[in-house]
Parts: sequence; C-alpha cells; structure tokens
Amino acid sequence: MINENLSAEEQYAYRRDVFTNLPDMDWQEFGELGSTIDNFTTSEAFMSWLAGQESYSDSEILRIQWGCTAKGLDGAYSESYDEILCSALFYDPVTYAKMLAYPNVMDDKTRWHAITGAVFYGELFPEKEADAAETLDAVIDTNALTAEENAWAKLLRYYLATPSKDGGFGDYPKTPAELESLQNGKHTIGPFSAGPINREQKIKSSAPLFILLGVSKTRVLQNRVTIYGPQSSRMALFIVWSYEQIGVLLIPIFYIII
Repeated sequence: MINENLSAEEQYAYRRDVFTNLPDMDWQEFGELGSTIDNFTTSEAFMSWLAGQESYSDSEILRIQWGCTAKGLDGAYSESYDEILCSALFYDPVTYAKMLAYPNVMDDKTRWHAITGAVFYGELFPEKEADAAETLDAVIDTNALTAEENAWAKLLRYYLATPSKDGGFGDYPKTPAELESLQNGKHTIGPFSAGPINREQKIKSSAPLFILLGVSKTRVLQNRVTIYGPQSSRMALFIVWSYEQIGVLLIPIFYIII
C-alpha cells in the first residue's frame, strides 16, 4: 500500500482487500509474517497505517467496526485496534453511527465493542469527543437517520458524553433498548447523565485516563524501538522512561490545576 509504483487502480484494489479482510484477521498469525523478532511490531506497524488514514469510506468504517472482535485482538493488540476505531469515529461520527445500524452484519456484542473501543481511546482527546457528540446532536431525531440509525446514534452519543471511570463501561447500557429503558427510568450511569455536553467536566474526568493511557502507549513505543536500530534505541527508551515518570507525577498536579 505504500509502494509508490502502484497505479491508482492497484492501490484501490489493495486497499479494498485490506479493509474487506479485517473481520477475518488473525492478528497473532499476521504478526508472525513479519521480519522482526517481535511479532507485535509487525501488527503494530499495520495498525498504525490503518489508524493514520486521512479518510475512510462508509464500507471501510463498517469493516473496521466489524473487525474489532477479530481473532487475536487482546492485550496490546486490542489497545492498538482501539486507535483505529477512534480514527474512524472522529473522521465521521454520523457515518460511524449509521454503520453500527447496518443490517445483517454485526451482532450487538460486536457493535458494543466498536463503541467502547473507539470511545475508550477517544478519551485521550476529550475535546474531539465533545465535537463528535455535538455532530451527532445535529442529526439525532431528524430525517437524516432511519429509526435504527437514530437509536444507535443516541447510544454512541451517550458514551461520548458520559466519561467512564478509568475506561470501564461495564455498567453502561449496551444496546439502544437498554439506553431507552435507562432514560425512561430517569436513572444515571457513570459520573453524570448524558445531557448537554459539559466540556470542562469531560476534560477533568478524562485526566487520569489520559495519563494512564499515555503511559500504556509507551509500552507500545518500546516494541517499536527495534524498527529504528540500536543507534536510536537508547534515546527512544529514555524518552519512554521519561514519559512514564512524568505521567505518574501529573495525575495529582492535573487535579490541582483544574
């Protein structure tokens, strides 16, 4: 895909095949195809490419969502795939909601993972999550969405507007029907109910998760060091170590400032 000698037609065909096969991937096996000593590095490089795309078509967003429960996605693989989900969500929140409702493709468990994975990683960027929620506000309960799409858009918007506790969503509604029951009962889940977007509250509640996720991502950087060779390894690991130390110290400082 990064071969500059490919024609436009070949690039399109290869890109289509890449996204089409995401639901059937075995990420552990894929990692063994690389030439690095660390299987994760191969998969991480591919996932970074997927997350770094400037745009996604409707079908690509659907395949990204559908692929979030593919074989071998656990641990660090899961965290890296969450970044892909988040990139697709931030690129087009409305299409992301529409694809959640696409019929006869994903079950509700996969849809829920597509929401939680994207929002979990997205909590590193509370302003962008607030923007995504406001984008959904503009189309929810309008003719722009079908009834099914509207229901999933509301659930997605709920997650975007309701910060998690350390990335946990276990007590959140998992389907549109559960969200409707929750709202009809006037109960709340999480730190506050999913009403109007409260940007200040969202940023503050995301602070510890931002630090912890940042520290977690340094573990991924450690796996990437082998790509650049021994000359840069010491510097890269020093940067990783420094970020972890700063991250631990920033948690109490962040709350003092806010």
